[in-house]
Amino acid sequence: MCDSPPATGGYGADLHVIDDEGGNMRDVAMGRTDMEMIQGHQCWVGKTGRVLSTLVRRDTPDEAFRSDRIVTVTPGQSDREIVGLGQEFSHPNVSHDARWWVCDEFGTGDLFIGSMRTHKYALLAHSGSSFGSPQYTHPHPAFSPDGTKVLYNSDMTGVPQVYVAEVPAALPAELDS
Repeated sequence: MCDSPPATGGYGADLHVIDDEGGNMRDVAMGRTDMEMIQGHQCWVGKTGRVLSTLVRRDTPDEAFRSDRIVTVTPGQSDREIVGLGQEFSHPNVSHDARWWVCDEFGTGDLFIGSMRTHKYALLAHSGSSFGSPQYTHPHPAFSPDGTKVLYNSDMTGVPQVYVAEVPAALPAELDS
């Protein structure tokens, strides 16, 4: 049994970064209002010290939330930068060299790859993941160490399995131009 207070209060959750000893807590300034919340999936941006996250937002309080952007920020600062905008982004991941992001789209399971520098992105693959009935499989894409492949989950055969999508050799240069 846990006596600690819930991690959320009001809108969304607070996101913090602490050091290995449990100190030096820094807030990650993104999404904690009635108009924008952290979607719940974050990752480090290589060795840059920045965090990447998907956010849910709405334009007015009576609208439903939508997760249509990927944001990066330095913990303890308010230097937010939108690096992807427009799809129902869900589970982000960043290449080891911190140049590229990959993310699945809620509902369709499509995989998008984008440039951290230019913020351009393109469809990488249709994962075939159900994101719902009869299974509840999310792609959760992740880069290979060299950034030439993306691993993801799919239940397109009816059985959840791991798949690999190759990043076309010309795509990174195209997104970076």
